[in-house]
Amino acid sequence: MLRYRTSILRLALLALAAIAIPACDTDGPGGTGYNHALPVVGRAAVTVTTNKASLPAGGTSPATVTVTAVSSTTGLPVTDLTVVTMTTNLGAFGSVGGPNAAQILTHSGVASVAFFPGEVSGTAVIQANVLNGLGYVEIQIR
Repeated sequence: MLRYRTSILRLALLALAAIAIPACDTDGPGGTGYNHALPVVGRAAVTVTTNKASLPAGGTSPATVTVTAVSSTTGLPVTDLTVVTMTTNLGAFGSVGGPNAAQILTHSGVASVAFFPGEVSGTAVIQANVLNGLGYVEIQIR
């Protein structure tokens, strides 16, 4: 009789362990076994716009490039101070002769940066990466 009760107790403990183990934090953040207190945004839907379709080569007047990012799962704006990584193949961010890459921060899901054309004519492809979501806009430099 004691052996029978011990077997039932072992079986009950194994069943409880089987239920508890998947809930453990074994995979770390983002892993399949990680318990999140809040929803995690893995990707964002990113829209990039500009107030000017073209700029003169060598010009000193910038275009404003605006990035809007929302969670691809909830549709809500990404949290404030989310990093937006900007890159371009032509022109520069922030100032004449400035860098061709920049990091800016969102506020209510929106971030803006000044884009200067540079000396080279062509199509500037301006890309924004937010939480691994990508968006782009083109500006003609003539």
